[in-house]
Amino acid sequence: LTQQRGIANFTPSGRVLTALSDEYKVQIWDPTGTKLEKTVVRKYKPIPQGDDEIMAFTEPVRETIIQALPAQFKELITDNVVRKAIELAEFPPYKTPIFGLIPLPDEGFLVIHDISQVGHSTRADIFSPEGKYLGHFSLPHLAFGGMSGSPRWIFTDTHAYVLDLTDDSENVLIRYSYERVAM
Repeated sequence: LTQQRGIANFTPSGRVLTALSDEYKVQIWDPTGTKLEKTVVRKYKPIPQGDDEIMAFTEPVRETIIQALPAQFKELITDNVVRKAIELAEFPPYKTPIFGLIPLPDEGFLVIHDISQVGHSTRADIFSPEGKYLGHFSLPHLAFGGMSGSPRWIFTDTHAYVLDLTDDSENVLIRYSYERVAM
């Protein structure tokens, strides 16, 4: 969210997908990771990161910290302390263009392009095995792992499976059917 980070994943054949979160550029390496096969660059419109999005991101972090603290220190994490920490973090005005990479069974891949904590939604761009942009889709929840970008998806030739949380924080397995259409 605030710093550049490296992202990597592996296609079914073992090719390595890599990206840096602060630019929309995906590199595709051979299975040994030593020969660059292709670089995919996509122009994008930067997505603003407002105060509401920053607060939606920081609140769960605050709760996690408070839960981990001994009882005598919990009252030290006040709203003012959180506000000061956010100021010191110097959140950028725009979100990073890549939150994660998810390989597809046909060697294509998804680029997780936006995760909205406020809207509880996720947007992913779809690429062919050759790196051609095919389109995008959005889901009305944080199924791609929230701000961690950790993929919880498994794709087969006809279905996508994701482990998600209900409103009661219970795990639920969701199965989506999908079909690739010729373009």
